[in-house]
Amino acid sequence: MDHIRRNTIIAGILIIAGMVAGFRIIASALVIIGTIILVSILALSKEYLRLLPPDPSNFEALGYLLKSTRDLINHVFMILILCIANMLLYIHMIKTKLSPLWLSGLHHCGIHHSKYTHRTTGIDFSDLADHKRV
Repeated sequence: MDHIRRNTIIAGILIIAGMVAGFRIIASALVIIGTIILVSILALSKEYLRLLPPDPSNFEALGYLLKSTRDLINHVFMILILCIANMLLYIHMIKTKLSPLWLSGLHHCGIHHSKYTHRTTGIDFSDLADHKRV
């Protein structure tokens, strides 16, 4: 009976590890896409300086679109993908008792500490994302 349970746990670990690896590959692809967008912003700014158009609104709109797209990819989608992968792994490890339960409690302490630090410092990172050049 223990042999069957052990084989089931090993099969589950391999399936979950494959899923986590797939999510990590997707996250890596998102990082590459974000980097390509940054290079595109650089090329756009060089073209702007080369042409110096009388009405720069088209360049500004395209630059803002590229920046917003890159921020959305790197700060939302990539983090969401990594969180899903980590949750799959952690839930499986706790269900199969491969990870002690106190480790999960330690994770929650870290989350609350992060929230407390955010509140006490008063730094609002959403202001940085909407920063406009004066």
